[in-house]
Amino acid sequence: MKKISTNIGRIFAHLQSVFDELLDFGFKKMKEAGGTEEKKEDSGIKRGAKAVLGFLGDVGESFYDAYEKIKAEKVSRRKNAPEKKKKLDKA
Repeated sequence: MKKISTNIGRIFAHLQSVFDELLDFGFKKMKEAGGTEEKKEDSGIKRGAKAVLGFLGDVGESFYDAYEKIKAEKVSRRKNAPEKKKKLDKA
């Protein structure tokens, strides 16, 4: 049973990774779209849409920056933590 649960956990991890990559890609594209030069002939709606996309891109970038730091800290704590008090002192 342990092997099945381990494989299912790995599948979930891969799915989350793909989902994160897609979101990161989307946020980067939003930031790029928001950062394009405004032209005089752009309508107010287009300028507003660019501003919103740029804002969302910044939000996404800051989210992923913070998320990476949090994950790195968590991994560091796991590596430095004693092994569940040596399996509760071998019971």
